[in-house]
Amino acid sequence: MALIGLVWVSTDKQKTQRQHDALGPICWKVFEEKTSGKLATADRPDLLAALSYIREGTCSRSRRSTGSAATSWKGSSSSTTCSSRASA
Repeated sequence: MALIGLVWVSTDKQKTQRQHDALGPICWKVFEEKTSGKLATADRPDLLAALSYIREGTCSRSRRSTGSAATSWKGSSSSTTCSSRASA
């Protein structure tokens, strides 16, 4: 099963390198998004790109720093989503 990663921060001032370092070695493909999570899914093009890439049997892994760019992984959240959608 291939993992698809989504690196996500809510502002342009936050850094994404730690998330890329964590997801890069375990993910087949990693997408990056710098936008508010309060937006509707339809208003988040990078999230939509990641979701459209997911095929049946693929899992996505998302890690997000919950504080400033200097926040350690102790202040992070993560989630994994597996898709059973058939590929188009």
